[in-house]
Amino acid sequence: MATSSWSQLTADLDQEDLAKLTAFRDYCRSLPDVEERVHSAEIAYARKRTFASAYIKSHYLEVGIELLRAVADPPPGAPHPSPQAMAEGTQPASGLLLQGTAEVRGARTG
Repeated sequence: MATSSWSQLTADLDQEDLAKLTAFRDYCRSLPDVEERVHSAEIAYARKRTFASAYIKSHYLEVGIELLRAVADPPPGAPHPSPQAMAEGTQPASGLLLQGTAEVRGARTG
């Protein structure tokens, strides 16, 4: 990816969308020993390797955060057993994962 600057990455965003991306940036930069890597299409944060990144795809702000461990709990959005299923000892289908996105207006599409 081509190296870029924060102002180039955010040039086409309106104030509301810039605030969303800036909140992500401010949080990541508040962590100790973090390197910011700004590219033409994304911003990433790393210590030894990238652990968080954000990019704009169509009209969505996509944020990825690498977990430090495997998740043993049900993923967010997994169905919970109904009282009837619990009484019968049956479990709901597992593996359901809902992906959250934030809409970004005025974003570049290419």
